[in-house]
Amino acid sequence: VLATTMGSLGTAMNSLATSYVRDFHFRWFGEPPDEAGKVRAIRRATALFAGFLILVGLGTALVKATHPDLRIIPIILSSFGYTYGSLLGIFLLALFVKGRGNDTGLVVNSSKNLNGVHAHGDARICVGEHGTIRRSTDGGNTWYGMLSPTDATLLGIRHGGGRWVAVGENQTLLGSPDGIHWSLIRGGPTHPPGDPADPSVHPDNWIPTDPAFDPWGTDDWSSVYRFTLGPGGDSYNSVDWSECQWVAVGDQGAVTLSADGIHWSEPIHITQQALRSVRGHGGRWIAVGDDGEAYLSQDALTWSRTHTRSRSRLTAADIAANEWVVGGNGWTMLLASTATSLPSTPARLQARLEWNTASHQFECVLRWPRIPYGGSLHVSETVDGPFEPIEVEPACGSDTNEFRAPVEDTLSAFYILRSP
Repeated sequence: VLATTMGSLGTAMNSLATSYVRDFHFRWFGEPPDEAGKVRAIRRATALFAGFLILVGLGTALVKATHPDLRIIPIILSSFGYTYGSLLGIFLLALFVKGRGNDTGLVVNSSKNLNGVHAHGDARICVGEHGTIRRSTDGGNTWYGMLSPTDATLLGIRHGGGRWVAVGENQTLLGSPDGIHWSLIRGGPTHPPGDPADPSVHPDNWIPTDPAFDPWGTDDWSSVYRFTLGPGGDSYNSVDWSECQWVAVGDQGAVTLSADGIHWSEPIHITQQALRSVRGHGGRWIAVGDDGEAYLSQDALTWSRTHTRSRSRLTAADIAANEWVVGGNGWTMLLASTATSLPSTPARLQARLEWNTASHQFECVLRWPRIPYGGSLHVSETVDGPFEPIEVEPACGSDTNEFRAPVEDTLSAFYILRSP
């Protein structure tokens, strides 16, 4: 037993010392010019880690003496879970991902769970635990932490209408015009109930358990006030933007709307189940959640349940021109056409020539009504197709969508307005 222990400890000390010296010591303090200097550095590192392992052994013995019911094997396996899991993840990242970021990013980002990510233009922003917000503008190679106005766990993020919106626990809604400067739009207290500042700062979120009892002068706030989040549930789990409309969904079937991402409506409840994901496209919306529930809407105000033939928790959804797709726990994957569930509204495509005073040339302007299911614009080089969709940014505040192109480009193509 002693020989086996000595062999394991010797291997551990050599491995720790070599890894430290090669990966950190030589970077920070420079690499010695001769072999003798390198050997001295490794010997010092070996002595350092030997002392560290001695402290670990003494600490384990102390814990065992204090708590005789604890067993050594579970303690060792628990420590492996903290070290080997993250180590394996870093090795896999180094092997299979070319753009791996830097050392600081790997250490910091692996310490907190990230729950949502979204890309717009050159910016990629992810959100996670304790109000974590991280931003990258180089394809995800380097991530920088943004100053967050909350310590609540953030669960989703989206960009639309020139703004970023993030949602999370405690009914948290954050907004940012650039993804860098964030402000708290809505959210419950993030301090523990024992904090005496909470009832005075957020009086609407606290209910006295004994109205006749004077709370001032006591430190035991947990027995005086009961914390409540009020209507809307505990969390907003997902958010999306489509056709000048923001929609966020959360626990207890909560749905809240906003036209600008700043002023949000009081939540409505379309189910008792938690809604986990919401997506919109062309004015059509789908929201999914627990117990296999899925809801469709044409205006985000009136929702109708669609039968998914599943009782699994549905955690992700997306909707396109002609179909929606849903994923969930237990390898659940649902695919359905929206043609029978979401009827389309015929719309007229109008074309006219207009003089552009800025470019000093005529432009062909195509316009069509901006209504739910008003259709999406497609283009082809021949009248028989194939027609490809054109991404058109919706004109918020206007009743029509608009597409402009130079006359010579427009007259050499065929355009059609298609509805699902």
